[in-house]
Amino acid sequence: MIIDHRIPYYNILMKCTGYTSSFIRLPEGYRFRDYRDRDAMEWAWLEHMIQDFDTFEEAYKYFRDTYFGELEALKRRFICVVNAKDEFAGCVIAWREKDGDRLIPAVHWLVVSPKEQGRGIGRALMQKLLERFAELDGFPVYLHSQPCSYVAVGLYSSLGFRVLKSQSIMGYDNQFKDSMAVLKTLMPPEKYKKLLREAIE
Repeated sequence: MIIDHRIPYYNILMKCTGYTSSFIRLPEGYRFRDYRDRDAMEWAWLEHMIQDFDTFEEAYKYFRDTYFGELEALKRRFICVVNAKDEFAGCVIAWREKDGDRLIPAVHWLVVSPKEQGRGIGRALMQKLLERFAELDGFPVYLHSQPCSYVAVGLYSSLGFRVLKSQSIMGYDNQFKDSMAVLKTLMPPEKYKKLLREAIE
């Protein structure tokens, strides 16, 4: 989905304390593959397409500055899905984020091509990502999101992530009350109630 920047921006901070591996379903002909050099450009085009970045150049610079300094880690932590034509369908990065004087496992940039959305690719990527974190880092795993990504927030919740009520992490201020007030207007009631009921300190 294209990011709707009219939705108020607040920090949503979530934590997953564990994951039980389960069957990963991809559409027929789709597959996971390892990182390739051109994936930085594919990622930048996709992030620009959904309007996370104003320009391709801005997105590419972010990727280069953030990940190229740890290229070997990127090769282990970048998870990609392609279709039968080897076209880029989506990706997510099982990264580590600085939190005070420690590094913590952190979800970076779940993104699915607009033409591929609604086919379960985002869920499959997140399942694969949680398996990768189990191999590389262990749990808990953290993420930062915002109300305009309410569909993804519902997905995270269904895979065991819980909203943090008060803890601030990775340099983000916790804006639980404001973000939940916005999510209440956007999410299906049952998904919102689950999010609120399972929120943790």
